Amino acid sequence: MRIGFGTYMLDPVEIATAFAPDADMMELLLPKGRLESAIRLRRDVLAPRGIEAILTILCLPDQICFDSEGTLVSWADGQDYLNVFTPRFLRVVGVQKTDSDAAFVKRVVKQIKGIMPEVERRDIVLAYENHGEKLTIVRGMLAGIKNPRFKILLDCGNGYMSGETPDTVTDALLPHAAYFHIKDVKLGPDGETLPQVCCPVGEGNLNWPKLFRKIKKAVPDPICVFELPGWPGHAAKGYRTSLAAFRKAVKA
Repeated sequence: MRIGFGTYMLDPVEIATAFAPDADMMELLLPKGRLESAIRLRRDVLAPRGIEAILTILCLPDQICFDSEGTLVSWADGQDYLNVFTPRFLRVVGVQKTDSDAAFVKRVVKQIKGIMPEVERRDIVLAYENHGEKLTIVRGMLAGIKNPRFKILLDCGNGYMSGETPDTVTDALLPHAAYFHIKDVKLGPDGETLPQVCCPVGEGNLNWPKLFRKIKKAVPDPICVFELPGWPGHAAKGYRTSLAAFRKAVKA
């Protein structure tokens, strides 16, 4: 099992420093300081610790762009960052907005096909996150693209966001998974998701021992990237709690 950490709205230097013995991967936003900051981050922080970067691209209604700490960066301008970080994976997030489900699938399929020649040239895998879309939408994208470089970033907990269940989305998307998001989700007394959905592993409702048995059976050496987007606690402390609880759960 390889371990990673998300740094959305966090300081990647702090996370890399705190978790260097454990961190193999880090999900990053492009830094505010632009290319010079990216070069320093790779050279001084990631490379010495053997940490691989995973960047995020957004499929917006009018373009594909790289997510960033500042202004979004177009796909064309982002090629310089790919040269710096040389990622093996790009996390892909679809932004539906006012599109119908069918229009959303059609648009994302077209966008992904448009960048696929460069993806293939760079030997990258695109990992589309089930980020609240129903399985019908994600399956539609898989069917429309049909490329071995288009896979899934499987977030089991996001099954609650789509009105399905962690087991349902895991069973359906596991054959297509490139890597996994690890977090917990706390539900209310009637099974509803709470305003603050995300929490450290062990503090929510996901049955990680059961889910990980499924993952491990399908993927002998999974990449597990921990995240706590919007969690109000101290990120490093929350990640330590999650990592310890997850390691205990996967041995159960």
